[in-house]
Amino acid sequence: IAIYGDYDVDGITSTAIFVKFLRAIGADVIWHLPTREGEGYGLNINAIQEIVDAGAKLLITVDCGISGNKEVDFAKQSGMRVVVTDHHSPDAVLPGADAVVNPKRADDTSGLDYLAGVGVAFLTVVALNRELKSRELSIELAQKLESVNLMNFMDLVALGTICDTMPLVELNRAFVATGLKVLGLRQNLGLRVLMDIAAIKKPSVYAAGFALGPRLNAAGRLDSAAPALELLLTDNPLIAHSLAEKLHQMNQDRIDIQNTIMLRAIDMADKCCAKGNCSLFLCGDNWHGGVMGIIAGRLKDKYNLPSCVATKSDGVINGSGRSIPGVDLGKIIHDALAAGIISEGG
Repeated sequence: IAIYGDYDVDGITSTAIFVKFLRAIGADVIWHLPTREGEGYGLNINAIQEIVDAGAKLLITVDCGISGNKEVDFAKQSGMRVVVTDHHSPDAVLPGADAVVNPKRADDTSGLDYLAGVGVAFLTVVALNRELKSRELSIELAQKLESVNLMNFMDLVALGTICDTMPLVELNRAFVATGLKVLGLRQNLGLRVLMDIAAIKKPSVYAAGFALGPRLNAAGRLDSAAPALELLLTDNPLIAHSLAEKLHQMNQDRIDIQNTIMLRAIDMADKCCAKGNCSLFLCGDNWHGGVMGIIAGRLKDKYNLPSCVATKSDGVINGSGRSIPGVDLGKIIHDALAAGIISEGG
């Protein structure tokens, strides 16, 4: 079984939950987190081919995959079964997976469209656990299922929910309230060490969002998110300390890079606002792609305008956008694609 996640905290925690659960019940599990710069967000065919070559028969996506129709078709044609779990808005046509679990599906009646990807992944694991227990199983598998306490995953659910800035209402609020209590028990070795390095004595929404989250996110922003996931999965104290120190340093490097670009972006934004622009689109040569979203968010807050920040490298422009209430950037892009004003890849 291969778990395919995302490089942010939501994707990392979602992947960790599935890997931990499946390994605990004896499954042979591999995982893949794409690199922000080399692969970009979501499924990509090269990575799927590597997963096929590794012998995986089932691909489970977490926090991604809902728009990966072409990639899901490729995985199916390669002989794998595919389960998509995601919380992002789907396109008109769902991917042709064996199952698509997403509370934003048009036919979904759960009312849970406010969940983070980790919330969707966790509830999928809960349902899988319940389904397996309802069947006639081998004594060995039944014993393994009984030994798994899903409540121990709640710290990961809370962390992913908070860091993906999901509304803390209804089930999310319960997830976070319970998860912070579990986090306080310091059962996950990697999180325990990271909390020590970040000088967190008592878990809180603020500590999760502004101390733990940025350190876990730093790996995916600057390079590969693999060290962050490995930290959540390891039971080795030496490895945990080494990975936590690495993430802490990467976060310091991220802050330095971000501050340098932010100064330039504010200067450009001031000039745009002086012209009376009602939105911001800023682009710099070879700006680090890993901090575009953070800077766009800061500019949106500072100027109260929809803000897109992009970087141009080798003739290609990539960026991130953050918007204000009443302006749906995603819908604007989809409408522009439908109208032929812009084209995919163009």
